[in-house]
Amino acid sequence: TGRGKYYREIAEKPAIYKDTPRYYARYGMPIESFREKLEALPEVDMIFMTTLMTYWIEGVQFTIDELVKRYPRAKIVLGGIIPSLIPPEEIADHISPSHYIIPGYGEEKILELIEQAGGKVYPHPDFSHLDNIPHPAFDLLADRKSLPLLTSRGCPFHCTYCASGILNERFVERSAEKILDEIYDSHEKFGTERFIIFDDALLVNRRKRFFKVFNAVKDKKAFSFHTPNGMHPGKIDAETA
Repeated sequence: TGRGKYYREIAEKPAIYKDTPRYYARYGMPIESFREKLEALPEVDMIFMTTLMTYWIEGVQFTIDELVKRYPRAKIVLGGIIPSLIPPEEIADHISPSHYIIPGYGEEKILELIEQAGGKVYPHPDFSHLDNIPHPAFDLLADRKSLPLLTSRGCPFHCTYCASGILNERFVERSAEKILDEIYDSHEKFGTERFIIFDDALLVNRRKRFFKVFNAVKDKKAFSFHTPNGMHPGKIDAETA
């Protein structure tokens, strides 16, 4: 179902883990393959880099180091979860050099940086509403058998132990029509049959979004959906299950 083992290589332990009796490993693309891909690309002016979990911060530094070696004159723009959760002064203690730090949503901010650098920005929709954001450029991926699917951002509950309310000021939803359009478009263009939904609140307002989408595709045997996140137990009744 699209899951499997990833390439893994043992890496040097950061000091914080030196007394932990386990291997420290790097997953994903082998470093030599990554370097070969970078060498095959032309020179660039700016590099836009996103980040995920805060405990992967050593991997972010490792990647930046590789990018700086290949593109010493390029400006590096760092966005994503790490800059959104870690204060800038603390990021500077862990990650360098990064020329720009973008917390929060980056769609509009990266366009401002491109303009400031003398680049051309073409007319574009208002990114503040999820329904206006174009489908992701999945055509750039090598493997499109499984693709992520965004149906909402944030969560209305703001639980004290969860970072969703920090990463997203408010809970916003895509319309069922736009979600279905992306599903059908990916299936038609790329043959995609598996979709992964990482929403923090997939079942909130479930009749407005979840029911409409899944009732529309439930009889289409081609599709399967993976929902590893945001499944609030209080929202699961017999009909939802």
